[in-house]
Amino acid sequence: MKHIVTTIVILFAVSCKAQSPIISTVDFKNDDDNNIDLVDGCYLKDVENKFNPFIGTWVWEEGNARLEIVFEKIEMVFDGDYYSDMLVGKYRFVNSSSEEKHNSLNLDVTNENFWGYGYYLIRGSGYYTDTLFIFSISDLHKNAHCDLYFELTSPTEAAWRIQREDGRDHPGGLTFPEELTLTKQ
Repeated sequence: MKHIVTTIVILFAVSCKAQSPIISTVDFKNDDDNNIDLVDGCYLKDVENKFNPFIGTWVWEEGNARLEIVFEKIEMVFDGDYYSDMLVGKYRFVNSSSEEKHNSLNLDVTNENFWGYGYYLIRGSGYYTDTLFIFSISDLHKNAHCDLYFELTSPTEAAWRIQREDGRDHPGGLTFPEELTLTKQ
């Protein structure tokens, strides 16, 4: 009987895992008093579905130039410390000379391979406002890391504004337009 009880206790202890906390991206953003700690293994989740208005295909065209972005939510991306939902944009940019400068539309991005594709994507996490999302984007042709301010001006239109992360102007500009308006398809 003693062995049965010991076996049950061991099996129970092994089968019980501590639950990692799920933290709302909105609650974390609005935590002005820094009461929320991101502990190892926690999950920063888009509980309120604030990413949803951004998800879908967005297009800008001017003459021969075209930018197409497909935003999707990748859940539970692990960064080595904690998990978070990421809003990811795969995109294709063709300049006014009809040269394709970037195309990541065919990448199969998952929570397991996300970091391997990071520089080829528009990527962001967290919550800013219901209409504004701030992404990271890399201009691989100019070796520039930029912030992309993607702001919904209506449910079907968004303003795109890019600036280098260091705030400086890039000599010769960037490969893609720094300001434009996209339409949701």
